[in-house]
Amino acid sequence: MMFAVFSGFGKYDSDAPLIPQGYDVERQDIKHGKVDTLTYFSKTVDGNRRTLVYLPPGYSAQKKYPVLYLLHGIGGDEHEWLNGGHPEVIFDNLYADGKLADMIVVLPNGRAMKGDDSAAGGDSMAPDRVQAFATFEQDLLNDLIPFIEKTYSCRTDRENRAIAGLSMGGGQSLNFGLGNLDRFAWVGGFSSAPNTKTPQELIPNPTETQKKLKLLWLSCGESDGLIMFSARLHKYLKENQYPHIFYVTPGNHDFKFWKESLYLFSQLIFKPVNPSVFPDYNKGIPENLPTGFGGFGNSNGSARPTGNAQQGMERAAGAVSVISREPAAQPAPITAPNTADKPDPNFQIYLCFGQSNMEGAAPVVAEDTAGVDSRFLVMETLDCPNLGRTKGNWYVATPPLCRCYTGLSPADYFGRTVLAGLPANARVGIVNVAIGGCKIELFDADKTDAYIANEAPDWMKNMLRDYGNKPYERLVEIARQAQKTGVIKGILLHQGESNTGDKEWPAKVKKVYDRLLKDLGLQPDSIPLLAGEVLGEDQNGQCASMNAVIATLPQILPQAHVISSKGCEGTPDRLHFTAAGYREFGKRYGEKMLTLLKK
Repeated sequence: MMFAVFSGFGKYDSDAPLIPQGYDVERQDIKHGKVDTLTYFSKTVDGNRRTLVYLPPGYSAQKKYPVLYLLHGIGGDEHEWLNGGHPEVIFDNLYADGKLADMIVVLPNGRAMKGDDSAAGGDSMAPDRVQAFATFEQDLLNDLIPFIEKTYSCRTDRENRAIAGLSMGGGQSLNFGLGNLDRFAWVGGFSSAPNTKTPQELIPNPTETQKKLKLLWLSCGESDGLIMFSARLHKYLKENQYPHIFYVTPGNHDFKFWKESLYLFSQLIFKPVNPSVFPDYNKGIPENLPTGFGGFGNSNGSARPTGNAQQGMERAAGAVSVISREPAAQPAPITAPNTADKPDPNFQIYLCFGQSNMEGAAPVVAEDTAGVDSRFLVMETLDCPNLGRTKGNWYVATPPLCRCYTGLSPADYFGRTVLAGLPANARVGIVNVAIGGCKIELFDADKTDAYIANEAPDWMKNMLRDYGNKPYERLVEIARQAQKTGVIKGILLHQGESNTGDKEWPAKVKKVYDRLLKDLGLQPDSIPLLAGEVLGEDQNGQCASMNAVIATLPQILPQAHVISSKGCEGTPDRLHFTAAGYREFGKRYGEKMLTLLKK
């Protein structure tokens, strides 16, 4: 059980449970706050926008209140917290128990677009909708905050303004709060997402930030595929001896964890801060947490790492409690056997590319790392110090197989399945270059520069820099290196979410395929392409309609074979697969390849 919370205004009780039973259950015998629905004019988008506002029990215009801005995730809008987390219930209960400072809580729409375009639903990964989350910074600072402070009785200084959010909203909170310390003194990120800036961008001068920021809260469930967004910031803060809270406990990317984070974070803000109690927010965390990384992906630590914490308990200087264990050392590079300096015909190479599902968006657990056959290899496409791997060398294919901090992907169980169906002298090697959130146009070498300049959001640009802004060229570079020791037998693709509804997608894929074969010196139309469906209708997939387009790919490219995703379990974001889903999906890719090899 987790222990230690503030009780009342700055009082500390080390024996109280952090998350008491019934904290989120509505109580009828207490006073209740009020939720208003308001419309304000946004100069930023040149139109009216909606927001919800929670007022505490007994709100009075005769009193001045601090304000918390509470942000939602990529698939939601101003109603997401209210519908999924019922913060009004949590706040009412805390007020009844005397544990919360009086405050106004604003629940805005963090997707700054005009009118109905900002509503939840639709293609959450569409570039304009993703970019709108960054645009919200200007809407928040220049339109919403002034509106709230004119409408309600608010304290207007920075020390009485806080910002926090979940997932995409967690990234926004860190970006906007730490980037505007003249406006915010309390910042919280719950399961912060790929839009989170790098630690160096967020806090370029830790000493100066510490002088201004009252509290920096980071939290994530240990089974959440996005944990490394918080973990990399924590690591940077620890290295700079910056007091903060990094709250990690068993949990996933869901409202069960976000409600707990809100319950704890809200009790700390607008009160005297006692850093000496920070370590207690991680009591009871097991040392041997899963060691993989999942989520939307990252590169070699400078972009947007994701996945499960590789961490055990420790205390850092400056009263920081953490769970942080360095990854286990990886074996030395493996030299694939050659005969007379010629590629080994029994060493089968498979190229993988696409977006976040091919990166690997699920946590890696013990069953995924135990007993990986030494004949199943991955050629690293980046230098990964955390894995002990360097670019252009072969290693046993222990996940992650894409970038340094990605997670389980279809490639993992594809390779294992194929290897199991081959003779004992065979080997299987993976080369994987994938970029979360990208359109297929990113891999069209003729369009890459324009795509990066005009469509790629900032968080994607961070990842792309690790490939020298040339992901297609990196795929070709590493594939050519792999050809020195083996033979390319197939190409795996999982992409399409960001091209949902694009009927030209099959032709765009064919262009990439044709060029890839030419650049690798392979005969035209000689290599099968296995293209997986996106998360399907049976899993309520956001982009399931794209499967009808994917189904037409073999009509344009006869060497293409579509791999069904039906029955492969999806995550609550309705875009990605769970670890179980990836295992099944990868097996299906592998089984199809084995049938093609037998022809």
